[in-house]
Amino acid sequence: MGWTTPRDWTDTEVVTAAIMNPHIRDNENYLYTALTTVSQAQPANTFGTIYQNGSKIRVVAINIVNSNWGVGKVHGARALTGVASPPTVIVAEGIFYEAADLSGTARWGITLTFIVPPSYYYKLFDESAGEGTTAINYWTEWDLL
Repeated sequence: MGWTTPRDWTDTEVVTAAIMNPHIRDNENYLYTALTTVSQAQPANTFGTIYQNGSKIRVVAINIVNSNWGVGKVHGARALTGVASPPTVIVAEGIFYEAADLSGTARWGITLTFIVPPSYYYKLFDESAGEGTTAINYWTEWDLL
């Protein structure tokens, strides 16, 4: 059963189950089903590749990590979306600049989370410079409504 556009109510009408159910119960059931049947994937996507979303709203979470330390190194990534290819709208960004040598310390990670509207294009751009190395630790996507 699909979504029913809620009706306009009048002050004097008598509300019955037959009137109320399609607009309240059925719409709540539709939302519940849509939100509990979310599709999740962990694709082997890469920096720089342009992807196109399908017909649903997509939530993307990408964890990037550093693996090459040193003063002056810049590590990070930028997520872009757009209605056309190539996408040009920056929707998430994570940048780390090393002002001091952090060699020997645990690697850092940043998670970029963003929404991709239906049919939009999206990509992850590597912002590393100065010999910094950024890698994708995980890339997860959820398709909603």
